[in-house]
Amino acid sequence: MSSRDRDTCRYARVAVASVAVIVASAACVKTNPDQGFSGTATLTWTPIKTDTRGNVLKDLAGYKVRYGTSPQELYTVVVLKNPAQTTYVVRDLYPGTWYFTVSAYTRSNVESAPSGIGSKTIK
Repeated sequence: MSSRDRDTCRYARVAVASVAVIVASAACVKTNPDQGFSGTATLTWTPIKTDTRGNVLKDLAGYKVRYGTSPQELYTVVVLKNPAQTTYVVRDLYPGTWYFTVSAYTRSNVESAPSGIGSKTIK
């Protein structure tokens, strides 16, 4: 087994339960040209409780929210250090379509597969 295969196996054992991203509606209002935009998106997801084998996940450390202006370019990452947290508000989004995904991570920084991608258009 190559190093890459071992990493893949380790990765696959992390909680990959369904993590749905629901994007609530919000308006974008430019309040001041110097302050940027104030568009927001509220993300919610199902908490991870078990790993892919159905075992209780005891070392969940939190979640990572990724977002960007393309499904292939989710470069902004917000690390949430509360494993009980199941919602997050992304702020200061400018007009356009934004894409979001959430993954879980453990205390040893092993990360789950990302959730499905949600999107929101800010006007």
